[in-house]
Amino acid sequence: MNNKIQPSAKDAKQELANMNCQRSKTMPFNVILTFDGYNPNQDSQETFNLSIRVSPHESDVVSFVMTKLFRRIEEKCERLGRRKQQLLKISTCANWDIFEAVTRKQSLPALGHSCKWYFGIGSTTLDIMETCAMAEFQFGTEVDRSNEEQWFKQHIAKVIALHSKQANAKNEA
Repeated sequence: MNNKIQPSAKDAKQELANMNCQRSKTMPFNVILTFDGYNPNQDSQETFNLSIRVSPHESDVVSFVMTKLFRRIEEKCERLGRRKQQLLKISTCANWDIFEAVTRKQSLPALGHSCKWYFGIGSTTLDIMETCAMAEFQFGTEVDRSNEEQWFKQHIAKVIALHSKQANAKNEA
């Protein structure tokens, strides 16, 4: 006689769902990088998609971002021929439910993070991830933000000038 209790169909489905959640999955990211340096031959932004594997063994979301997302962004800057030292801002959009389902840990949005990071020397508003990314990856180490208000006005003026120049070039063509 078999004394083993057979799981119900509902229990079996839940067990299968739990097993699927514990496997690695790919998490897609939409990324916008904003650069500070003015270059008439380049836009101030680069936009692209990334897919990053999420493992159930991720220690936490901050380590995931630092070791996987930022490392891939560093590589992308190199492939694009962009200076990571002039990286001003990283903006991302991702399905963080995947991270939570696979790791059973909180995601950045669950922790109240905007999933945007700013960089620059002299800034007084950097969070710990931004400060660590500047130290580890040299993101934004050539961006002077010691006078945030003046810097912001100058950056806006550079962006407007670049877009005006591009619009004039299109009109002349």
